[in-house]
Amino acid sequence: PEAQLHPAYQLVLAVMLLSLVNGGYKFVISTHSDIFAQFIGELVKYKPSKEKILELLKNVLGDIPPTFDEMVEGAVEALKEIKLYSYYFEKEKVSRKSIDELIIVTPGISVEVVEKLFDWTVEVSKSEQ
Repeated sequence: PEAQLHPAYQLVLAVMLLSLVNGGYKFVISTHSDIFAQFIGELVKYKPSKEKILELLKNVLGDIPPTFDEMVEGAVEALKEIKLYSYYFEKEKVSRKSIDELIIVTPGISVEVVEKLFDWTVEVSKSEQ
């Protein structure tokens, strides 16, 4: 779903999809985006607050519309009960991966967004301990 989408808006897309999950929708997503997969994995693993997610989105996007509050709120609710399964396809083999394995950062994605996402993840992980 994120093809040709700026990395910052991939974060918005992830939150939007989670918000829709809160509305009863289910998704099967195929992606090659490390940032999209990493962010989904970190949201599921750390279950950050609405304020923490909005902080990241504001940091990456600048001004955000007030409608994002409701979207992020829905995502936070979905994270309380979400079941996420990750599968990796390689050379005609499929293997199930854990959330920790899903959270992988590799070269080739926007350093600007990755650094902000990394700083945010460190902060969220510390506050959840």
